[in-house]
Amino acid sequence: MHLGAHVLLPEGWDTHPDAKYPLFIYHGHFPADLTNWRDTPPDPNLKPDFADRFNLSGYNRIQQEHAWQFYRDWTGPNFPRAIVIEIQHATPFYDDSYAVNSANIGPYGDAIVEELLPFIEKKYRGLGQGWSRFMYGGSTGGWEAMAAQVKYPDAFNGAYAACPDPIDFRAYTTVDIYKDKNAYWLDDTWKKTPRPA
Repeated sequence: MHLGAHVLLPEGWDTHPDAKYPLFIYHGHFPADLTNWRDTPPDPNLKPDFADRFNLSGYNRIQQEHAWQFYRDWTGPNFPRAIVIEIQHATPFYDDSYAVNSANIGPYGDAIVEELLPFIEKKYRGLGQGWSRFMYGGSTGGWEAMAAQVKYPDAFNGAYAACPDPIDFRAYTTVDIYKDKNAYWLDDTWKKTPRPA
């Protein structure tokens, strides 16, 4: 089992040795480094790209601007102080464990909640209480944040789940795999209608 985390300490952590901090846990797809963080201004010579996903020109520039603003806010005088971590929990089968215990890959949920988080909180002066922990993530990370909140309700104070993966397969895109007879065509006696997907 491999567990790791990138840690972002709050401004003033080193100059306030007696302070303890809440913990924000970001779930995502095996992050290589802290994301949404840029300690230099946006590149003024960056050629704008086009993001089909958003039908938007210059999305790369927007990302740099927001990352730079986050850095300035994080290090600024009035930003809330907290520890942020991005967990890495790869498995032999995929880039993350879904942050739960599984008969196939082992007790990742317990390892994260009962071992990794207390270790990080002890090492970096976290408050170490469920009321002081918050999770967030999108896509698979949204599913993981929601699952950890449900499976370990006293270990966290809340979770923000953005566009989570399906919880089950009753509404997997437009298919209920338990009930629908066909994934490609709508169930209809009189006509053959393609299922949108």
